[in-house]
Amino acid sequence: MISFFLRLVSYQLKIYNYNLMYYLYDAGKYRSRDISFWNQSEDLHCPLVAKSLSRNKYQEIKSCLHFNDNSTLNPNIHGKDFKIEPLYKMLNKEFKKFGFFDENMSVDEQIVKYYGRSSLKQYIRGKPIRFGFKNWILSGEHGYCYHADLYCGKSDAPDELKHLGVSSQVVGKMAMLLPDPLNQYQLFFDNYFTSLKLMYFLTEKRLPAIGTARECRLQRCPLLTDKELRKAGRGAMDCAFDLKNEIGVCKWNDNKPVTVVTNHAPLDFSQSEVQRRQKGSSAISVRIPEVVKAYNAGMGFVDQLDWNVAKYRVGIRSKKWYWCLFTNLLDVTVVNACILFNMANPTNEVSHHSV
Repeated sequence: MISFFLRLVSYQLKIYNYNLMYYLYDAGKYRSRDISFWNQSEDLHCPLVAKSLSRNKYQEIKSCLHFNDNSTLNPNIHGKDFKIEPLYKMLNKEFKKFGFFDENMSVDEQIVKYYGRSSLKQYIRGKPIRFGFKNWILSGEHGYCYHADLYCGKSDAPDELKHLGVSSQVVGKMAMLLPDPLNQYQLFFDNYFTSLKLMYFLTEKRLPAIGTARECRLQRCPLLTDKELRKAGRGAMDCAFDLKNEIGVCKWNDNKPVTVVTNHAPLDFSQSEVQRRQKGSSAISVRIPEVVKAYNAGMGFVDQLDWNVAKYRVGIRSKKWYWCLFTNLLDVTVVNACILFNMANPTNEVSHHSV
């Protein structure tokens, strides 16, 4: 009797998740409430959902949905992500089930919109989504998410990463997930993570990496100042090398100076040309270092993931603070499944227009 009950509950949970994914497909943004699927109006009623699960059962599952046992919560031991942590661990394991099949990968943040009250909520000025939870994402060039971590503030790091800064430890942890040999991969990240200590660490691991950097993290590297580069004109650059540790730093002036750090060997700062358009004039050719072009080509993988997720995002709301994290992980899982399907069936690809 107990096994039958468990099978029944498992079946209902599957139906519940299928309904959430149908909401994702059915452009749920046009529905003001999720229970409108059971509305008898012709323009709102959805037989596929209404016949698979009753409205009361749907609401009961939604109100009782938990991912951890609250009775075991100990604030002195468990972190702030206690309620959602098991789901992250399970999905991260499944995401890496088929290995790392992308050579180029990027580490970046993903913001999950949330306007309620939570100690984990972040405010980031100047971002399209200013309020929400922050995820650290390791994504491949297909937009496939290999690993997602919820940012919970400063946390304990492995001994070999403790000498890095808090932000650089994020990349260090992601790098430790990659299998040997590490030189078959290439990692990209922005100036929030980059430091010379991080580059030294990745060089020891023989993991090629490129990242933009802030001036305060370059340990007084002898480069031209921003003012001197602007005077030299658009396309001017200055380079510095640490031959012992195989670290190169390139500072290049476009609309404004940008600094790129790499540990590639041999260090290649050769230049090519790109077209830039100025106000009131035709396009001009500007010389650009190859390392900057490589960074621009490899840094947008997490943005590609966000773009795919935003196409059919689950819009169902809940009073639980972790609900938006759950639906976001559901969206990411669907995107990953679509990418795997397209890779396995190249002649029958599914795009975001036909999901």
